[in-house]
Amino acid sequence: MNHIIKKIGIVLSIPFLLLFILSILLYLPVLQNKARELAVRYASEATGMVIGVEHIRLKFPFDLNISGIEVSTTAQDTLLSVEDLTVRIKLLPLIHSNVELDELTLTNATVNSDTLLTAMQLQGAIGKLYVQAKRIDLSNEIAEINQISLERSSLKLSM
Repeated sequence: MNHIIKKIGIVLSIPFLLLFILSILLYLPVLQNKARELAVRYASEATGMVIGVEHIRLKFPFDLNISGIEVSTTAQDTLLSVEDLTVRIKLLPLIHSNVELDELTLTNATVNSDTLLTAMQLQGAIGKLYVQAKRIDLSNEIAEINQISLERSSLKLSM
């Protein structure tokens, strides 16, 4: 009887062990580079734009850093160029479809919406954009932004 219980315990623990191993593998730089390649290819195909990303680094638990972002149209008109993007969120609120954004920092970016938006055009440079939101409810599409700051920036919005 104990032999059967041990086998059942082993069989039931295998999915949890595989999930644990997979979550650890996500933090290896080699696999992050493969994930970057797949994500960039998928995003480029889905949007019909040329998207490039130099580096992606995910740190425990959910600190994401993306550097060298370039988004261009197929005619090589650069829509967005970002030197560095950092996103830090908390893990536990995700279980309840909420995001607690500790930090979103965008540094040294240029934007040119060109003809992407029909009624307006956005052009300019962003030195630093910082956003903190303690509650983003994904199911109800509500975001409460606690802090936002824009430094060393020059933006032009034409409507």
